[in-house]
Amino acid sequence: MKVCEDTDHGQEKKALKKGYSQAIFDLGLDKYKIEMWRSANKDEPVICLITNILYQKRVGKQYAKRWKIEYCFKHLKTNGFNLEDMSLTDLKKIRLMISLVIVAYVLSIREGIIQKKTQKIRVIKYRNGNEYPAVSTFRCGLQFISNQIVSYLELDKYLGLIQLKKHSIVQIV
Repeated sequence: MKVCEDTDHGQEKKALKKGYSQAIFDLGLDKYKIEMWRSANKDEPVICLITNILYQKRVGKQYAKRWKIEYCFKHLKTNGFNLEDMSLTDLKKIRLMISLVIVAYVLSIREGIIQKKTQKIRVIKYRNGNEYPAVSTFRCGLQFISNQIVSYLELDKYLGLIQLKKHSIVQIV
């Protein structure tokens, strides 16, 4: 691997000290870009992303958006709704189930955000000083909705209340 001649190594190291750096390099006949991020927490490793998209700034921001989608799929498939356990074969039934589960996912995230703003959420403190909620936003919302809604009538009432509220989260979702 050869880093392109137009890359100033000293400048790259200085940039990474500030938290972000990028460089273009050759691999065979192809050119690639590497982006690196350093966390504010020095104990965490540097994140590296290698791409063949050379001329867009901060490809990592696009990757971060994609990662949110992957995380959503994780919840839909195995970490909450278990879509993979349903043995549906009819395409119409599959599409309907996925649609319903996505609505439930969005409602869970919405409710989790509201619960975290209105309720005291237990925090786990680690030796390195980091603090994280004991329950994810998704899990908090899913738990709240699961405890509140156990029938179609309760779901209908819940959705009606959402429409009546002028909460900023409702406008986003």
